[in-house]
Amino acid sequence: MDDEQRLPVRRRGRGPAAVKAGPPEVMAFAHHLRGLQDALGLTQDELARKLHVSPSTLSRHLAGERVPEREMVRDIYILAGESADLDYPDGDFAASLEMLYLAKKHKDPLIHRVWVGELAQKSLENEILATKARISDLRQELRDERMARQEAEEKLGSLTAAPTAEKRNLLEELEVLRCERDEARAKIHELEDEIRQFQALLPLLQEDQKRVEEAHRRTAQELARHHEEPTDAVSELDESSDAILRAEDLYNNGDTREGDELLLAHMSELDPGRSLGIIDDLRDRDRYAAAHRLLVEMAERRPVGYVVDLLLLLADMESETDVRTIFRGASRGRRGVEFARFVNAVSENRKLPISSEEVLSEFARMFEVERVLEAYPFMDRSLRADLLEVAFSQWHTYGIATVIDWIVENDPEFKWRAIIVAREACNSRGNNKELRKDLMLHGWGRSDASVVLPSKD
Repeated sequence: MDDEQRLPVRRRGRGPAAVKAGPPEVMAFAHHLRGLQDALGLTQDELARKLHVSPSTLSRHLAGERVPEREMVRDIYILAGESADLDYPDGDFAASLEMLYLAKKHKDPLIHRVWVGELAQKSLENEILATKARISDLRQELRDERMARQEAEEKLGSLTAAPTAEKRNLLEELEVLRCERDEARAKIHELEDEIRQFQALLPLLQEDQKRVEEAHRRTAQELARHHEEPTDAVSELDESSDAILRAEDLYNNGDTREGDELLLAHMSELDPGRSLGIIDDLRDRDRYAAAHRLLVEMAERRPVGYVVDLLLLLADMESETDVRTIFRGASRGRRGVEFARFVNAVSENRKLPISSEEVLSEFARMFEVERVLEAYPFMDRSLRADLLEVAFSQWHTYGIATVIDWIVENDPEFKWRAIIVAREACNSRGNNKELRKDLMLHGWGRSDASVVLPSKD
């Protein structure tokens, strides 16, 4: 072949389309990510801007050099106008997450283990909650069956005591009542057995939960140690500087929310220490309001372990104002299991400059019955009394009555402790009679509701 006829040689180099070969799972996800970008019809710069990440970061994800966080994939689906719930993924989004998990496993195994641990925790929490609900339903069904048996036995007793002449006319009704009684007895035995099985299952699930939480904690510690190593420190510093400069432009143009989201997306890939470095940089630029907003957002959005690490770092820096900002944001931004996990973590860590009582007091001040009852079942038992004390000291009597009524039904072992706490809280304000009245509005009899009155009443 003549020289003129030879095909041009593609020179080696790193252009926009150059893709390094990596693990097949990582490259498969990078290819999938490029497909999602093409489906949106956006250039890399346009997509990076909408995702609030730097173009260089997105380029590495698209090339398979890095594997993104779950939130980036979620945001891409949201840009496409599709459903994308990380807690309950379905359809194409669920398939994308499955590919992402495989890629993360081969690229960042520690982070993948953290993700898997979080999924296992949520699964066990949901199963424990469902088991408790099932036990409660079965107990109600058992009460109904016992009442049905009692009614059948009472009717049988009255018919059996009837004169012999009348009994001959009531033989069919007697037989029906005996069948109803026997069926109720059989159902009661069946329900009691089912309740025993679920009650035996519950502590086993709770033991599994503790093991998973411990494994998750150890993995998070190992990941934190890994992030302390100085690998890629220079490139991360460059990316942080780039992110801050781009956020500055947005702030100057009045795009406050976009600037915050850009920095939050960047900090989602950083450890707590480097994230606080960005906060300090913003303050050096007189962006105090932005620094405060980002601290609150991090406290509300990031996992409990991350927030506790932030608090420990700030405690070492003796930054009491930032500590208060973080713990208020963490209290406000969490519901149910997540809030309970945060309070449990605070109570277990003696190095923190705040106490679980302070967190509970802030929580009770900001929220009322619904939010408290969401968290209550997942809190350590020692903290439940603390929660009731701070809540009852601040709430109106109807809210207190609602919680007591709920506890009697769902946590009967804690019933008298709750009543005593409520009585003492109302004693100090002199509104015990109002509490009794509100309990009666919840269906309590006057005699039962009077347990909240002082002894002199």
